[in-house]
Amino acid sequence: MKITCQLVLFFAVLTFYSCKKTEPDSPLIDFSYSNNIGLAPDTVSFHATVKNTSSVQWFFGDGATGEGIDVKHVYTHSGYYSVQAIATGDGGSLSRFKNVNVSPYTKLRITSLSTTVPPLKPDGTTWDMEPNPNQNNPDLRIIIYNSSGVEIMNDQYAAYNVFSATFGYPTPAVVTDFEGSFKVEVYDYDNPSTLDFIGAILFRPADYMTDTTAAFPTNFLKNNGMGLSVGVNVAWGN
Repeated sequence: MKITCQLVLFFAVLTFYSCKKTEPDSPLIDFSYSNNIGLAPDTVSFHATVKNTSSVQWFFGDGATGEGIDVKHVYTHSGYYSVQAIATGDGGSLSRFKNVNVSPYTKLRITSLSTTVPPLKPDGTTWDMEPNPNQNNPDLRIIIYNSSGVEIMNDQYAAYNVFSATFGYPTPAVVTDFEGSFKVEVYDYDNPSTLDFIGAILFRPADYMTDTTAAFPTNFLKNNGMGLSVGVNVAWGN
């Protein structure tokens, strides 16, 4: 009797697990693309690497769509496009995004920079403590960092006793990471060598790469809402 009960229990457990529904595996997707980085119109080829997937849908960032593992798309205007590939299978859907540079440009050069700073420090005091009240304005100095935090430009001079200044760069600072942000830091340079931090502003080149002509905008402008503004003049190229 005991053996019979054990056999019944064994077959009941076996039946339960054999009838239990197996969940399908979730899809996986990655994709690569190739283009010549040239003037639009530019044809870009896309290839998806997938698992557990029955279909792949593409959104090319300019309003056009496509389907399939391998697709090609013609971009009619220069720009920086966010491309989405969606893998769909029995286990659901999964998206992958990448940015495509449709332009002849692989770097930009910072040729000049202008800034305007607030008239007072956050605590309401003047920037400099000079004996002459007409010279209590800041002595502006600029430092630029790339997206990796590496200093790429540090002015070895200051614009004295001003709230606005323009700095030209005979040897331009070069930026190659269009998706990352380069940072401009503005200081009040006090003799002999102290720097009072005024503020910093980040610039992401990809945010400006939306022009519909062969050339992208050559001036980036931002303010931090607290009286500090920075304008960056750039030249696109290779």
